[in-house]
Amino acid sequence: MSQESNGIWVVVHVWRGFASNVRLFRREDLAREQENIWKKECNSDYDDTGVFCVHIDSQVSV
Repeated sequence: MSQESNGIWVVVHVWRGFASNVRLFRREDLAREQENIWKKECNSDYDDTGVFCVHIDSQVSV
């Protein structure tokens, strides 16, 4: 399990085709725990979850 020091771990729960919950974590293991909690509630025909690492570039201003 890799720990990205300059990234944020994003967990997305898709319910019936719509993103219904999004949570952010600093550590991958905590993000995976949340994913597993949501997967227990999922109907595999309609719902899904995903974990993504987003890298933050401090040089870019918005």
